[in-house]
Amino acid sequence: MSINKEYVPVADFYAGRSVFLTGVSGFLGKVILEKLLYSCKHINNVYVMIREKKGVSAEERFRDIINLPVFTRLKEERPEDLNKIIPVTGDLLAPNLGIEKSVEESFVNKVSVVLHSAATIKYNQQLDEALNNNLEGTRRVLELCQRMPRIRSFVHVSTAYSNMDREVIDEVVYPAPAALRDVYTSIKQHGVTDEKLIKKILNGKPNTYVFSKALAENMLVDQHGDIPTTIVRPSTVAAAMSDPLPGWVDNWFAATGIFHVTGSGNNRVIFGRKSNVLDIIPVDYVSNLIIVAAARKTQSKDIPVFNSCSSSCNPVNFGEIFMYLKEYYVTNKYHDAYPMLLFSRNKWIVNFLTFLLQMLPAKVADVYVRTKGQKPRLVVYNILVVFGRRKPSWLWNRLPRRMSAGSNPKGTHLCLF
Repeated sequence: MSINKEYVPVADFYAGRSVFLTGVSGFLGKVILEKLLYSCKHINNVYVMIREKKGVSAEERFRDIINLPVFTRLKEERPEDLNKIIPVTGDLLAPNLGIEKSVEESFVNKVSVVLHSAATIKYNQQLDEALNNNLEGTRRVLELCQRMPRIRSFVHVSTAYSNMDREVIDEVVYPAPAALRDVYTSIKQHGVTDEKLIKKILNGKPNTYVFSKALAENMLVDQHGDIPTTIVRPSTVAAAMSDPLPGWVDNWFAATGIFHVTGSGNNRVIFGRKSNVLDIIPVDYVSNLIIVAAARKTQSKDIPVFNSCSSSCNPVNFGEIFMYLKEYYVTNKYHDAYPMLLFSRNKWIVNFLTFLLQMLPAKVADVYVRTKGQKPRLVVYNILVVFGRRKPSWLWNRLPRRMSAGSNPKGTHLCLF
């Protein structure tokens, strides 16, 4: 079947539909929400699940979110479309997502598309907590989909690193790294503090994050039933290429944090090789793919998988990235110290150089500011780039077809690749 028969033109698909979106407080979720409203003008409503946090209600958090620069063009051009957003108090970790029954009844018969981008991004979270977030949270969203009589599409955002223990990663769901029942039995019997046991359970996965994401993919294969389900696997999500604002980013996690502390001269040592490729993908590329991937015409029970990665078509290694960072930070005088970067795959050497080049100068600087009567501030940056250690190859056979199918012929691309 051709791609044009599998998928509907994006704006047409969303016209008159209502969407349920998770993860809207996150970097990717904000961009998805803005793009849905801006490019799909005739969308009905977008229900966004937001949890209460530190005594701040979901409604208050929502107001803070829509005041961010990401929504500037929507406010300037079509501010009335912001009224299409309906915040829903919920919690990924709670039974039934923590959504009150009366609230669920207000939208469950209206929603036909669910986009699930919420997840924990703590790479070394306790195993039981990672499973509750990434696996059980996804299961709870799937159960919500199963209560929606009009459901047409469910898109789950996984990660390109869910199978990074493989040399080649195709757009398929691979066998689970462990039997879930055995994992829970082990946790119940032995807890989650025995590092050797946890390493054995992870079965080659580098951390609990990718392990739980891999299990979530397998859970969807086993339990999605008649729900048309799609999995999107982004690699390291970075600042926007163009939408909603060129270069827009709202956090210091992952690539953003690494780039800043390195370009500013605060981090001088990285575990890995200069030639290691860092797979980074602009956030708007990912959000557009998620939106497009939902626009399925068929009700096939197969789960399409899309790898959203850059290294297969446009690879860039750490050495090249550092060259660009150094030029930018020095030219614009954003550096605290002159940028330099050493690479090693020996942990002892990395730790020694980190002490010599980062910790020791920082401590000396703190002693100096104490003599001036100022408050000392010791900041130690020790970047261990887990996802730069290996060099898997991601296949993305679906994307070239989706590019042409998801692009607006007039030039305003709904799917920007």
